[in-house]
Amino acid sequence: MKLLLTSVIFLPLVTLLMTEKIYNQDKSSKQQAVHWYKEYLFGLLINLTVVQTLKIYVGEPRPHFFEACNPKEASTCTGTEYVSSYTCTKGHWLNQADTSFPSGHTSLAIHASFFLVYYLHCRTRHHQSNIVFVIQALMVVSAVFCAVSRIIDRRHHWWDVLAGAIIAIPILLYTIFSLCRNFDCPVTVPEENNKQINAALLSEQSQ
Repeated sequence: MKLLLTSVIFLPLVTLLMTEKIYNQDKSSKQQAVHWYKEYLFGLLINLTVVQTLKIYVGEPRPHFFEACNPKEASTCTGTEYVSSYTCTKGHWLNQADTSFPSGHTSLAIHASFFLVYYLHCRTRHHQSNIVFVIQALMVVSAVFCAVSRIIDRRHHWWDVLAGAIIAIPILLYTIFSLCRNFDCPVTVPEENNKQINAALLSEQSQ
């Protein structure tokens, strides 16, 4: 979780500042990037609040619940008996053993990665760059890898991961289209592109 939080908090700020500096070179680009970053953080906070609230109220055991908790009641429980309360005999990861639903890692990873993918699409669409496409692909792959790894590592059930992704989608849409206004502001064309455009216009006029 520490690595994930570090990534979803600091990586977007670096990406926004670098993108505006490279592709949109105007005086207000830095301020605009900081503004969008603040709105992104607010959306991320909403995501985190919803996920943590559901974890507390649902209280679903993780796939590795018995290894992490080793409940005392398991030694006397029959196959059809429902146990509503239990006492863990292990302290390892005890406070996380029954917070499986939904997957917070998946929800935060999807929120951050697809926010940046769409942001790069909006702010660099006037510039053809294979590097941007590669970065976007890496972000999507990273989010998918994070989600799948939670199942493989037995930290979540598949429905926990699916729920985390579903929760992230409406909050992400709200962040992009309502808070960030679809990144709608003038895109500055670099000076060298301006020279090429002017040269093409002059060539057409001369013809």
